[in-house]
Amino acid sequence: MPKGGRYEAEHSGIKQWIHSHCWLLVVAIIGILATIVGASTYGHIEKTRRQTTWTQIGNLKVAISQFEMDVGRFPKDLQELVYEGDESWPGPFLDSDTVPTDGWGGTFVMEKTGKRIKVRSPGPDGKLQTEDDLWK
Repeated sequence: MPKGGRYEAEHSGIKQWIHSHCWLLVVAIIGILATIVGASTYGHIEKTRRQTTWTQIGNLKVAISQFEMDVGRFPKDLQELVYEGDESWPGPFLDSDTVPTDGWGGTFVMEKTGKRIKVRSPGPDGKLQTEDDLWK
């Protein structure tokens, strides 16, 4: 086809439209990729938080058992596990200055029922006694 006139006018308009709307396509692709990556990352983060919480619960249960064997009673609360006391005190029973938090930054709670101790995490919603609590 010969160049000039109507052909160039029609094609230059199409080229302008494609060029001006190309950025919309790029933004849409980036948005789709970000959504996929974000959802995948969020899933891994939640899984890691859950695993961290279960590990911390296990560590606290071991420390509580050690406390009971060494002191002859259960601790009054989890803070007693990090208490250093004097030279005759067998603690602390955790390798930190503070009681650890769960994977979401929540505070663990120790519940005593008879001779059984339960350590509970408020879970993702941060509220105790709800469906998403983790406990052992």
